[in-house]
Amino acid sequence: MDGMTPIVGIVAFIVGGAAGYFFSYLIGRGKIEQARTEAARIIEEAESQARATTLAAKDDAVKIRDNAQSEVERWRTNLRREEEGLQKRREKLDQRQESLDRREQSLNKRQSSMDKQRNEVIRLQEFAGLGNVSGSPVLRPMEAQQSFASSHETETTGWRSPGESASRS
Repeated sequence: MDGMTPIVGIVAFIVGGAAGYFFSYLIGRGKIEQARTEAARIIEEAESQARATTLAAKDDAVKIRDNAQSEVERWRTNLRREEEGLQKRREKLDQRQESLDRREQSLNKRQSSMDKQRNEVIRLQEFAGLGNVSGSPVLRPMEAQQSFASSHETETTGWRSPGESASRS
C-alpha cells in the first residue's frame, strides 16, 4: 500500500479541499443571508421610525394649525366685539348730532319768528306814530345804542357832554 498512499493522500487532499470550499461556501452564504436579514430588519426599523416620526410631525402640525385657527378665531371675535361697540358709539353720536341739529333748527325758527314779530311791532308803531309802551319815542337800533352809551357814561362818570346838558335841562 505504499504506492497507494500518495494517491490516497492526493484524493484526500482534493476531497478535503472540496469539502473545505463547500463548508466555507455554506458558512459564507449563511453569513451573507444573516447579513441580508439583519439589513432588512434595520431597514424595516428605520422605515418604521420614519413613519412614526412623520406621523408625530403631522400630529404636531395639526395641533399647531388648530391652535393658530383658534387664536385667529379669538382675535376675530374680539375684533367683531370692538367693531360692534364702535358702531353703537357712532350711532349714539349720530343721534345726538341729529338731536342737536333739530334743536338748532327749532331755535332758528323761533328766532326768526321773534324777529318777524319785533319788526312787525316796530312797523306798526312807526305807522301809527306811537311810541313804545313806556311812552318814549321808538328808537332805531343805532339811536338806542347811542342813547344807552350816553346814559351809561353819565352814570359811571357823573358828567355830561356840553351838548347833552343843554338838551336835557
